[in-house]
Amino acid sequence: MFGGLADLEWEYREQFIAGDEPSPRRMQGLRNNIDVTKWEINLAAVRYRYIRSHEAVPNFLWVWLDVLGL
Repeated sequence: MFGGLADLEWEYREQFIAGDEPSPRRMQGLRNNIDVTKWEINLAAVRYRYIRSHEAVPNFLWVWLDVLGL
């Protein structure tokens, strides 16, 4: 996933600095793909944090129940 983003950004930069006139449609397509890929990465990070935070709650409760001797 992350390699794909780096590849897209590299291709966008190459097209941007190319001596010949880059295709506006191609450039827009690259920008759209970059935006979608960043959105997918952010969504995956949010899901990971959500899952990890909910996994921590039961562990936290079990530790305190053990400490309290319950």
